[in-house]
Order: sequence, then structure tokens, then C-alpha cells
Amino acid sequence: MKLAKRIVFWFAAIPFACAGACATPPAPTPTPYPDVTDYSLVCGHLAELGCPEGLAPECAEAFGRVQNGRLGDLQPGCLMGARTKAAARACGSVLCE
Repeated sequence: MKLAKRIVFWFAAIPFACAGACATPPAPTPTPYPDVTDYSLVCGHLAELGCPEGLAPECAEAFGRVQNGRLGDLQPGCLMGARTKAAARACGSVLCE
């Protein structure tokens, strides 16, 4: 009889014990950079940082072909958040030398 009570107790306690431990994981944190779709702004920002990529005459057009054609992710939001050449290079899509 004691064993039956223990089993009933444990099965009754499982939902309460699991409430905190079995909760769904938190949503992933959003990326720190906003979506950027005006690539002329990205090119202008790169030019301000002194990155040659931003000074290329067709920078925005080339950027759009790659980004919108899903040929790669040039990390436009990351580039816009960059405050130094090193930070722009850390985005992994420009040399910025």
C-alpha cells in the first residue's frame, strides 16, 4: 500500500516538478543589427570609415545583386553598426584595408 501511495505521489508531483525544468527555452535574442535594405547607405557608411569597397562606383548595385539574389549574406546590418575599419572587417564581408 505504501508503494502504491508513493507511485501516485510521484506521478502527481511530476507536472509541478517539470513546470520550471521542462519549460520551453527562451526565444533567441534578436540580432543586434537592424535589417538594412538601402545599400547606398551601407556603401556611404563604408566610405566614411575609409573602406575602398564603399567608394566603388557601383557599390550599392553590386551589394544589392549579391544580397537580393541570395548569392551570399554581406551582413549589411553589421556593416552599418561598425564604427571602425576593424569592426567592418569583423563582419566578414569586406576587406576594408
